[in-house]
Amino acid sequence: MMKKGFSLIEMIVAVGIFSVAALIGVTALLSLTVSQRKAIAIQSAYDNMRFGVEVISKDLRTGDIIHCSSSGVLTMPQDCPPGVNDADPLHQSITFLNSSGQTVRYRLNTCGSVGCIQRSVGGGPDEQLTGDDINIQDLRFFVKGSLPSEDETPPFHSTVTIIARGEAGSGKSKSQFSLETTVIQRTVRK
Repeated sequence: MMKKGFSLIEMIVAVGIFSVAALIGVTALLSLTVSQRKAIAIQSAYDNMRFGVEVISKDLRTGDIIHCSSSGVLTMPQDCPPGVNDADPLHQSITFLNSSGQTVRYRLNTCGSVGCIQRSVGGGPDEQLTGDDINIQDLRFFVKGSLPSEDETPPFHSTVTIIARGEAGSGKSKSQFSLETTVIQRTVRK
């Protein structure tokens, strides 16, 4: 007489198939979790860099007497047009008067082991604008129109292009990104 049920071989085959399916599912879930963490870290770092550039842009829109560089007479306007010594370190800093009349400087500097954007207001200490989760590799300011040209008639506006490059993560999860924006001064000068 035949007994009803599964044989030992059928049970071993079923458990083996279930084990393979479970292993594939767990591996996919772990891979998805790692990818999600990487995406969140990259988004956080990108938001961090975008915040720093947005703070600079906001100040520049209402600023005046824009001086590209942190050397020379900072109370005198100075252009740094693109295409003229783009690799020169003078493009890595910008100084201007904010809407309150205070001297503000933004620059690329090293904060610990990473590159960062720093701000100094009124000659005070440098404040770090970007966090340690992003390494700012390059920050450039290109200024045009801080002084009227010979053929330009007042009123005129300064135009500042900001280019920032950075990286976030490490190893296989390292991602590089860049951000570029152009700011036109709102203050009309005569």
